[in-house]
Amino acid sequence: MPQFALTRDEVLSIVAPYHAQLVPSGDSEGRRLRRQVFKNQLHMIASGLAKRLRGGERNKAVDRVADYYDTVYRHDAPILPGFQSGGRALPFGFGDDLLVMQGFPMHRCIIAQVEKTIRMLSPGSVCEIGSGMGRNLIYLASRFPQIRFAGFDLSHHAVANCHALQRLETLDLQFPEVPGALTPEQMEAVRAIDFFQANAADLSARPDDSYDLMYTVSAMEQMHVVLPQVLKEVHRVGRRHVVFCEPFLEVNDIWQRLYLWSRNYFRVDIRFVESFGFRTLEHCTTIPRKQSFTYSALIAEIVA
Repeated sequence: MPQFALTRDEVLSIVAPYHAQLVPSGDSEGRRLRRQVFKNQLHMIASGLAKRLRGGERNKAVDRVADYYDTVYRHDAPILPGFQSGGRALPFGFGDDLLVMQGFPMHRCIIAQVEKTIRMLSPGSVCEIGSGMGRNLIYLASRFPQIRFAGFDLSHHAVANCHALQRLETLDLQFPEVPGALTPEQMEAVRAIDFFQANAADLSARPDDSYDLMYTVSAMEQMHVVLPQVLKEVHRVGRRHVVFCEPFLEVNDIWQRLYLWSRNYFRVDIRFVESFGFRTLEHCTTIPRKQSFTYSALIAEIVA
């Protein structure tokens, strides 16, 4: 079976523009950073618990989630969030060591994991569940212009933003390793993306077996209260494979699991996902780990 997971060298190459510094966990600096991370974890857990006990968690009901994200995604002009390499340096777990990096390197690694999987599986059509402001799909369409891409989001403001981006003459992805604007050919691929508004728990407007590959990037973490319905719909609408980049319990320790519970986020194991008709091909665990919780990528076949 081919190895889908990003290798250690691939991750280090991806994060190099983020001023990444590898710190062995056993030396004095590594131990200091470990203590700092643990202290930060306790603070985040306490904050999350206090909010949940007050009934203020944002993942309580679908209508409240929609209201929250419509507020987040409402802008006067189209916005394409990038993966800039500036900002404060923060420690991320990486195997037994730590990576101190600036910017948004973890999510850059997640989309690189999706990109590698697409390259290996060669799907004819790909759909993102929770496409947000369009960053991931715009990048992937520029890399794979031969593939038919689609994406949906609960927020109509997010979808409107994506449509506005498609009408622009060109775009700058703001990826450290992809300097400059997209070419006219790449923009044609971007304009061909089918962005639409939908609830992941109800994709009745889409027929069965619509897409060869469906993927999430930290989207189902916000769908815990409707996760069974979401997985049923993904199984119905998907045709061959899925890539779920989410905080599976298998890669989160007791403190991270407590944080996930305090925020009412996605907190299931792989066996739960498999029970909805998905057969694991590989569980990829090489994505750098942030302090609050850890993402991994489940690559699976859709089975009867």
